[in-house]
Amino acid sequence: MAISELPDEIMFDILSRLPAKCVGKSRCVSKPWRTILSGTQFIKAHLTHLKRTHQQNLIFIAGDFSIRTISAVQNDAVSRELELGLEKRWSDVLGSCDGLVLLQNDDEDKFLLNPMTMQLVKVPDWPAPSYKDESIAMHGFGYDSSIDDYKIVSVSYQDPREYVSAVVHTFVDVYCVRSGVWKRVGNPPYDIFYFLGKDAYDHVYVLRTPGAYLNGAIHWFASNANERTVIVAFDLAREVFDEMPAPVGADVNLVPYELVVLGGCLCVYDVQSVIGQANVWIMREYRSAKSWTRFNIECVHEWEMAKPLCCIGDEEVVLVNTMAEALVYNVKEKSLNNMVVDGVPANVLDGDIFVGSLVSPCPLTVAEPV
Repeated sequence: MAISELPDEIMFDILSRLPAKCVGKSRCVSKPWRTILSGTQFIKAHLTHLKRTHQQNLIFIAGDFSIRTISAVQNDAVSRELELGLEKRWSDVLGSCDGLVLLQNDDEDKFLLNPMTMQLVKVPDWPAPSYKDESIAMHGFGYDSSIDDYKIVSVSYQDPREYVSAVVHTFVDVYCVRSGVWKRVGNPPYDIFYFLGKDAYDHVYVLRTPGAYLNGAIHWFASNANERTVIVAFDLAREVFDEMPAPVGADVNLVPYELVVLGGCLCVYDVQSVIGQANVWIMREYRSAKSWTRFNIECVHEWEMAKPLCCIGDEEVVLVNTMAEALVYNVKEKSLNNMVVDGVPANVLDGDIFVGSLVSPCPLTVAEPV
């Protein structure tokens, strides 16, 4: 039987299992194929099959501030530089969801990127004024299944280096990708954590880690009305905060911790190591306080932050430290080694994992990305 004789539903299913690059080439076969393969139904079916494979790619900001990717996370890999056509010094990876990555440059401009299709869209600035001109903000990015839309969440308040006030005005703003519109959703009853540090020149800087997206919510550490440290989850559908149990045994009121997603689970890690090891907790069952599991990462230099980035198989964790080194920690052997990329130890400023989807970062009212 020729391909052209296959029933439409079988052809649709076959094509939805192809890698994104192959789908892109298949769109050139004919106008009908282009219409079908660019449709919302096909893109969703392709994403569904993609998630079942559990294949993860790595996107990272290299030491020269360029954006690079690695297909299928592995050690001793070859990277690809993304030529985005912008003269930008990239500084932060603020989140990743369904193949879309939220990036920030030194000017704090934000962009949504699909690394597979190379679509790049600048996120418009939020026009509403903050309490002060000088403010700090933390961001998160995820998917709201209730309206089939992707959202950027910004939690902001005045910069403590510039202002001292008995009243802290905290704002939560949400950007809906499909509509391309920002909105303010209120003042939360929590203070989302950030950390102040000093560089080698004794300059004060703000460490603003992005929220960790998992199960339709973005997670941060925060202080509640009783000044108790808790994990808060901003539900993207309801647009409200819920409290979650922190790991028992983690001195979250004394030692700074942050959140990431590791191996599909919520993960808590030390922001600073003081005894040559970093403590890491993983929540094996979402929202279950009893499911927190702890392990230590040995050989981390004193006072050095080591952020878990992703997993390689079941036994290795990729970390990024404050010296822009990518490290591979073997949980079973308790060994720590440099991650090799392009034949040399990797130089990584920040990064995240992503899947190779066809999801567009463009608002529905926008025809073409930047």
